[in-house]
Amino acid sequence: YGEGRAKPRQGRGDETRLVATDTERTTPMLHRSSAARRGLRVAALIAATACTAATGATGTPPAVTEDSALFDLHFGGIWAGTVDLALRFEGDAYHARAVGRTEGVVGAFYGASFTAEASGDAPGGDGPAPGARADAFDAKGAFGGDKIELSIAFGPDAPVEVTADPAFKPKPYQIDPTAQIGVFDPLGAAALLLRERPGGALCDARIDVFDGRRVSRVTLSPPKDGPGKGEIQCDAALSRVAGWKPKHMKRPPFNFRLFFTRAAADAPARLRRFEVDTGYGMATAVRRN
Repeated sequence: YGEGRAKPRQGRGDETRLVATDTERTTPMLHRSSAARRGLRVAALIAATACTAATGATGTPPAVTEDSALFDLHFGGIWAGTVDLALRFEGDAYHARAVGRTEGVVGAFYGASFTAEASGDAPGGDGPAPGARADAFDAKGAFGGDKIELSIAFGPDAPVEVTADPAFKPKPYQIDPTAQIGVFDPLGAAALLLRERPGGALCDARIDVFDGRRVSRVTLSPPKDGPGKGEIQCDAALSRVAGWKPKHMKRPPFNFRLFFTRAAADAPARLRRFEVDTGYGMATAVRRN
């Protein structure tokens, strides 16, 4: 555990709560054995990040805006499952919930599911602008035969506690969560980056994402005309920042594309689909509603 100054506090069963001293904290690492499964998990991470789109804010607390969306996931041209999302903004506060699962042929060979909730603040009702911060992230997942529960509590500037069940094995390249200033959890980052807004205000942003073990950076380029009629396209990249295996740090970013549509010329843009080449096949998500 780091340099020995972060101590695990035992909880129920195999649960380990990673509790830091004044300045240091450790974080768990999660490993999978199959390269193909890693590709599916990368697609799932980007899907969870890319699919969370919601209504624009009114900017006047305590106004409430809500949205929900169901996305169909395809991997290598085969229907792989769904992600069901809900997002609520109330004044400066946001709350997001996501439920995903593999289905069809992919689900028959590799069963995976997750639920996640995230909350935080977005002053002014906008994206990752000054003052926006994560508050809490809770997730449960089952990937093949592996199950995991993960909670991240955030302070004003950085994560303050990571709780994992079952316990993660310490690794020499693990990072100190409390040193990751300004990071967001995956679902909260998506809520801030991809909520509905005018076409000219889409994307063109960067945000660092902490998943409890590692930090990744999502960079969205300015919007441009997409290939479909009335589509708006945003090119994006997911790059590794810290907490990854050294050999993974050398790999190029995952590039992906987001496509937005509007119901009318003056209506806010809404995420309709995304595409990403995982290296093991093309992953796409298309919004049903």
